[in-house]
Amino acid sequence: MRDTLSKRLPLLVILLLSVVTLTGCTYFDKAKEVITNADETTESEEVENVSEKLGIEVIDQNGESIVVEVEFSEGQNLYEILNKAIYENDSLDMGFESFEIDGDAAFFITTINSYNPSADNKFWSFKVNGELSQVGIMQYLPKPNDKISFELDTIN
Repeated sequence: MRDTLSKRLPLLVILLLSVVTLTGCTYFDKAKEVITNADETTESEEVENVSEKLGIEVIDQNGESIVVEVEFSEGQNLYEILNKAIYENDSLDMGFESFEIDGDAAFFITTINSYNPSADNKFWSFKVNGELSQVGIMQYLPKPNDKISFELDTIN
């Protein structure tokens, strides 16, 4: 049974990506709204909601590194932070595809700086402190000093 699953896994991944692609793509050329900053918190949250800086690195299809820094507050997910980074930095542009997992919104990164890797049988993955993330950008809540990177991985 395990052998059958390992043979079908690549097909299932490709099928999932095809279904997600066919359901429609929501592309954010530049974020339309600025993420609420720490100044708009209530007094009780003000002490806890200290603004931190997050470094985001993109290693593009040519192996070149693009690094941007963006401020974030505790409790913001990576999707919110990425939209803020896109809005604030001309050197970063991302396209997202929306879908649902168990009724919750989720996003798949389709393009970074106009490069869509699907034709090359690749996808954009993200790593936290050098390790492949086990959750998506909507679920990941960065911590101070985290190192976020986006790299191309091959679909097996």
